[in-house]
Amino acid sequence: MGLQAVLNTQTDFTGEFPVEYAKDGLWRFNENAPDADTMLSDSSGRDRKMFVSGWSGTSAGFRNGQKGRHFRMNITNPASEKTYLKAANDGSIFQSLGERIIVGGWMNPTTYSVGNTYTPIFNTRQGPGQPIFYLSLIRGKPRIMLYNSSGSLILDESVTPPFSFVNNGWYFIACVIEPGNKKAWYVIGDRESGAVWVSAALPFTGELNRSCTADLIMGMHANSYWYAGGIDDWFLDCDSQLTAEDLMDYFRSSLMANAGDTSGSVDGITELGAVALRASSGVYPSEGVLTTAAADCNLSGTGRVSVTSEYISGTTAISLIETSTSDDLTDWSDWAAVPADGRLTSPNRTYIRFRVTLTTSDTSRTPKLIDIRLYDIPKAPYEKIGYARPVVLDRNGAWEAVLENAYDIIVTGEINGEDTLSFKIPYRDGKRGYIDSEKKIQIVDDVYKVRTVTDTRDTDGSAVTEVYAEAEFYDLTFSVRKEERTFEAEYPETAMAYALEGTEWSVGTVTVRTKRTWTSTEKNALSILRNTADLHGGDLVFDCPNRLVHLLTVNGRDSGALFAYRKNMKSIQRVVDTRELVTRLYAVGAEGMTFADINGGKA
Repeated sequence: MGLQAVLNTQTDFTGEFPVEYAKDGLWRFNENAPDADTMLSDSSGRDRKMFVSGWSGTSAGFRNGQKGRHFRMNITNPASEKTYLKAANDGSIFQSLGERIIVGGWMNPTTYSVGNTYTPIFNTRQGPGQPIFYLSLIRGKPRIMLYNSSGSLILDESVTPPFSFVNNGWYFIACVIEPGNKKAWYVIGDRESGAVWVSAALPFTGELNRSCTADLIMGMHANSYWYAGGIDDWFLDCDSQLTAEDLMDYFRSSLMANAGDTSGSVDGITELGAVALRASSGVYPSEGVLTTAAADCNLSGTGRVSVTSEYISGTTAISLIETSTSDDLTDWSDWAAVPADGRLTSPNRTYIRFRVTLTTSDTSRTPKLIDIRLYDIPKAPYEKIGYARPVVLDRNGAWEAVLENAYDIIVTGEINGEDTLSFKIPYRDGKRGYIDSEKKIQIVDDVYKVRTVTDTRDTDGSAVTEVYAEAEFYDLTFSVRKEERTFEAEYPETAMAYALEGTEWSVGTVTVRTKRTWTSTEKNALSILRNTADLHGGDLVFDCPNRLVHLLTVNGRDSGALFAYRKNMKSIQRVVDTRELVTRLYAVGAEGMTFADINGGKA
């Protein structure tokens, strides 16, 4: 099973522009006010803050919006307010131009901005030195101007989208510039209608000003022309891999995400990388529904969805998860609920989006969504174990090699006990190189991890490789350290859920309905699961492809019989053994003291 997609960032939940695509500047405008130096933060990591010129005594301020907060300026009288933003250039912004420059963001113009002859948006014409580009509106139409190192225009074009800018509309506007290819494109999107459009390529001659040291200016030109309205989520990347088509896809995807909408019931901005119910005066709504941005789907087999969340049992919950899929980000399948086993029931298409319902019965508390994961479960290459051959999987769970020449294949399975695989393969087999310690091996639907690889010789002198592997669920032995926990007259799934917290596994079907009161002192997930089965009864069934653990009513009996397999070998051996591999060590001192006691709670 391979991880196909994971949604765990602010932009996945809010639709804001992804930080990884804005390496030279990202201004989200989510503040309540500028800092003490009248600066607005830069989320790109470059610390290119925007100075607010004309903050005091003007209409400049922050407003709630669809993607968090946004900045508004020059609403009352642009000619007298003269508010604009400035990011100083230390000489590094345009120092290393790549194949493609992308610059743009969201704007919410007033009648003044769409009606004026010239309205500056984002430009480099205020110096120092010569400019490189200037984005503006001319009579309400997007205009792009590019310059060479002497300050001469090498491109001056306006474009006409199939829709008009109107007062108080929200628009995505971005320019893609290819210095080497000497072409530029505008990408324009209308939030209200969902329409998005890309201009024809705009060719230019001459060389773009690669030595530009000019500052970045938003909303002003020559102290004479002004922008009036709102701006949000502006970005700059001078070495981008994104094309105009990629920006169109971003626009379509961003419209769906709602955790940034400050008028909505869910909040994906207050805590980075998490979604909670949106509080009003400290009170949470009883229910909120999150819709995410789109993620890649396009599975090779079947899909499984898992959600990581923080909740209070019986009080807060992620009560419903739904999916919808699309091939073009425009036409979407109907919403389909994800069943308890996590199975994806939506049709397999290029993109997927999620709808998640958060609930609480105590309006002083909220559940918290941490991430959503989509797993790709390839169809097993063999359906019957009698004809199966081991299949080596890559790190993403995809098939890497079918070991057709494997022999002496032995699968040992014991209810609530051992689950191992062993086989041999000729040492000189062309696919021997795919076998290594900790690689995953699939047999029909079961997945194993290689623990020992032994290169040896048979009695006839031929070189062979012997492989021993353990079921993937053995890794639950190395889970995050579990603390002592008491269960009071609980069904088994409560203890199972505790055991699996912090792993990629979930509780599957539980048909055992006994209640038990007991205290778990085991330190790892697998031991707790084994104890649960011992106390409550039932058979533990590990569904490796779907990462599910079932506890089913016992349908067999312990006969006391032991089956053992042994071979007498005379050989020279090289053994690589990872059964004792440990990735976490926990030290316990006198009276139970651990590192957590002296390290702020961290073990």
